[in-house]
Amino acid sequence: MTTEPSAAAHGTLLVGPRPAEEPDAAEEETAEADAEAAVLAAQVRLAEALARTTGSATVGAAASDRDLVTAVRADDAAGGSVTTVDSVGEATAGISAPLALAVALSGGHDAFGFATGAEVAVPPRVELDRPEEPTAEPADPAAEAATAEAGPTDAAGDGAGSADQAATEAGGEEADPVDEAA
Repeated sequence: MTTEPSAAAHGTLLVGPRPAEEPDAAEEETAEADAEAAVLAAQVRLAEALARTTGSATVGAAASDRDLVTAVRADDAAGGSVTTVDSVGEATAGISAPLALAVALSGGHDAFGFATGAEVAVPPRVELDRPEEPTAEPADPAAEAATAEAGPTDAAGDGAGSADQAATEAGGEEADPVDEAA
């Protein structure tokens, strides 16, 4: 992104990783496992916070207890408010993710997919109202005025304009591209 956002997002899609690897029994009590659990808990809180502030859906794996969507669905607070899609990385998740986001934007919520905790396989089609576009303020009014006074330019930016522009401004017809090619 080369410019700062000019308005708030209408919705968010939180995408989690593919299924987590199951640890060995000896690994479960390590500091690394505790750190992974803390990260997963933070991701669940993020999904819940996004669902409270904007239309949001969370897409991720739901193959084990260590996966994002499984954790969101199992969490009492997040499970009741976060729209989820499981099977991240699969074609079904790619199709379901925007549909689930539309469900969330319309005020609904559900658990979509085929893994544990899913309530519906594929989200329904939802008609959304088109959001209002923010009115853009010119960044620099002096620059806008200078550009308007300079007149049309051609693709080269040399101010010469094209023959079609000159003809149109003089009240003539634009040249037919087929005639010019012949």
